[in-house]
Amino acid sequence: MTSKINFQILIATMYRENFDFLYAMFPHHEIEGLNIIIVNQTDKNKQLSSTIPSVTVINSFERGLSKSRNLALKNATSDWCLIADDDLIYSDNFEDKLAEGAFAYNSSGVIIFQAQVNKSKPMRVYPLTSKEKLRINDIFHVASFEMLINRKKLYNKVWFNKYFGLGSDVFLHGEEQVFLKDVMKKGYKISFVNKTIVQHPLESTGRNNNLKNRYYIKGGIYAKMFPKFYIKWVFLQLMFDVKQKRLPLSKVYKSIKASLEGVNRLKQIEHARFKS
Repeated sequence: MTSKINFQILIATMYRENFDFLYAMFPHHEIEGLNIIIVNQTDKNKQLSSTIPSVTVINSFERGLSKSRNLALKNATSDWCLIADDDLIYSDNFEDKLAEGAFAYNSSGVIIFQAQVNKSKPMRVYPLTSKEKLRINDIFHVASFEMLINRKKLYNKVWFNKYFGLGSDVFLHGEEQVFLKDVMKKGYKISFVNKTIVQHPLESTGRNNNLKNRYYIKGGIYAKMFPKFYIKWVFLQLMFDVKQKRLPLSKVYKSIKASLEGVNRLKQIEHARFKS
């Protein structure tokens, strides 16, 4: 039997008034046996409460997924924090898999696990074996709900950037990549465990397939992650998308223009923050 670890599940949700979603997330578990923090972004007239001692609810009147993640992290008390959304379904032995990863890579800042879009299909292409240290190219498609955060190592050192992620009024995704790059900058490893812990619906509300929006956001992400080399990464993205036939040659110029708009928007934000 796998030894247990001290971990909390940090769930971001909106406008909830009961725990129906929570029971759907953990069909193989007793909720009372799980240590959970729920951040419910809502209005004052639609709040969630908990009578279960192991489930903490925080009703927040702010908006933005990264703000929700950070609020949960600030209120966490465990050694490890599992990032979660409210539309996931966890496997019956996910705690054992988390523990295996945590004991194997206990000095890492973040451990990445696998997710599925149904009972057998991986959500994306994962490394074939577990890895102690991922490279920068390995983090570009990581989803936040694949992440087990080593709170003992990262608390008050790395936070999710509020300008990135669903609900932000600037860049609607990319919060995971910006966060993980910051973890690397702090000198911590990001590890990968080739075990599946969760099932996620195929459709995602956090993505916009519009080319202009896609490259605008990419420009902001690369400018944040690689402030001196963002042009290189934008062109690598363009070449990859053209090769994969995701981007017609006729749209390359408009995509470059959109990405530079994203770069400039981030620079405006950073400049304003520096001045203040």
